[in-house]
Amino acid sequence: MNPYYKHYYSVKTCNMILRKFGLYYSQGMRIKAHQPSESVEKALQNNTDIESTSTMFETEAHRVMVGDTDNGKKLKEEIEMLKQLLKYYQDGGR
Repeated sequence: MNPYYKHYYSVKTCNMILRKFGLYYSQGMRIKAHQPSESVEKALQNNTDIESTSTMFETEAHRVMVGDTDNGKKLKEEIEMLKQLLKYYQDGGR
């Protein structure tokens, strides 16, 4: 079975996919559409912006911060261990 279909209904998996493709950020999820331009070269020569529109389709009740993520939890654990190590050295290794 294709792993995509195995995890299709998993909220965790869906959130990982959304973050990976830049569709999710700390305040919710959005889709960004870029309008076609004549060419990249002309946009650079004329210093024109590529127009885009952004549509929010889901917002978070509270802003998701790094500390709320799995990596954030690991970082907090590492910080706590480093604080303990620092205290150990400050106490002269006792």
